[in-house]
Amino acid sequence: MINFLILSLALTTSEEKSIYKSLDTRNIDANIAYSQLFPNSPEGRKALERAWQLLGSHASLGLMPPLSKDIFDKLTNFKPAAIFDEKTLCLIERLAQNLPNRKLKGHSVKTWQEILDLPLEEIEISRGLLIEDTITRRSYEASLDLLALKALAKLPQGLNSLPEKKIEAINQLIFFDMAMRYPPLSLSEKHIDSYSSLGAVLDSSRGICLGTSFVYLAIAERIGLTLEIITPPGHIYVRAYDHKGGRINIETTARGVDISDRHYQSINVKQLQLRTRREAIGLIFFNEASVNLRTHNFEKALACYEKAEVFIKNDSTLMQLKAMCLILTGQKKRAIEYLESNIHLKDPHQIDQLTLAEDYLKGAVSEDTLRVFFTESKVSRKDLGVKCNLLKEALKNNPEFREGLLELTDIYLKLNRPKEALEVLQRYHAIHPNRLQVEFMLGSLSLDRILYQEAYQHLCNVRELLNSHGQKSREFEEAWRSLSVHYTP
Repeated sequence: MINFLILSLALTTSEEKSIYKSLDTRNIDANIAYSQLFPNSPEGRKALERAWQLLGSHASLGLMPPLSKDIFDKLTNFKPAAIFDEKTLCLIERLAQNLPNRKLKGHSVKTWQEILDLPLEEIEISRGLLIEDTITRRSYEASLDLLALKALAKLPQGLNSLPEKKIEAINQLIFFDMAMRYPPLSLSEKHIDSYSSLGAVLDSSRGICLGTSFVYLAIAERIGLTLEIITPPGHIYVRAYDHKGGRINIETTARGVDISDRHYQSINVKQLQLRTRREAIGLIFFNEASVNLRTHNFEKALACYEKAEVFIKNDSTLMQLKAMCLILTGQKKRAIEYLESNIHLKDPHQIDQLTLAEDYLKGAVSEDTLRVFFTESKVSRKDLGVKCNLLKEALKNNPEFREGLLELTDIYLKLNRPKEALEVLQRYHAIHPNRLQVEFMLGSLSLDRILYQEAYQHLCNVRELLNSHGQKSREFEEAWRSLSVHYTP
């Protein structure tokens, strides 16, 4: 921008006009930049007028004041969200007054209880996520309004554009104009909460799947694009439908590309989980709880799980993790009562179920072993080795702690020690021979180690388990074909 400003000082009138003619007529940034560089020329004034028209304002309505530096920076540079002054806020809100999210009852709520009382279709995702940010909420919402106006400016048909065109506009805006990216792995693991909240992602243009999906949802509801919220295990993305009813998956960690459902359906997933807007708000607390759990801030984790539970009802995983936090904060009696009253909860979206509750109630895991299990394991070999040794020692006292055995298996695989991983899985198989994921890993690892008869036995178990649930699995079919090349029983 600075270099362009310096060069502009030496341009002739004809060259200025040539640049004006080359401007993208639907690019707000380009027209604002031109008007700032040539404010006194006829073309500069036309560019400014066009920018305001793209923002939804018209000279005849008296809504074309000079651009303040604050708005200029926000529109063109995507600098971290600042607290707008009242005059600027009022201007942005006036420009955005006809956006579709203004029709939602959730746009005006101010408390959690009001959100809980709303019909699902009336919830506004951005207000729900920002409701506690009483100081900066209006500024963040104004930022989202400006982004939505910029997306609409890319659409000749505006709000009447086809869904697929709106997706193209949001993708261009978020992943190219804003250059939003997944943060470096070292940072995303260390400060995961800094890349998941809506405000933090707007500030930095960096976000994990949860944070970028929230930004996408907030802009989409402002331009009238209906999205579904999908949560495969450990992930989240959004989905739309084109004007013919065709499904469009939007992977927000990969610049919005459409990835097939098959990519998200591992062998254990019966069906992908569809979340409501209310549940999506609860996911931010769920995520925050997991951060505190891994860093042994059990009191904070418990408080977050309790907040999440207000929005996410009858969730087996949430229930079990909350119970573990009760145990680790010295509330064992309450934990047992809570587990016994909710032990019937199952995850209908997965074949294998989390076994923390069952193992604790039958005495297969102690409090000390739970602390080791929930210790954060980083990606370096040194940190993984430390967690590995701690878990091995803990499992000597709790040899039938199933989730602990799976965690140890995962660490061995990350350390590229498949022999030890296979041995741990065989211990699990001896305790519980009908867990789909264990049988599949045993079959795959045995196949890799040329133990064909063992691989055949375990993959036969996998086939029976899949058939009993009426499921098919691409992963299983590939493993079975690979085995068939080398082994005939």
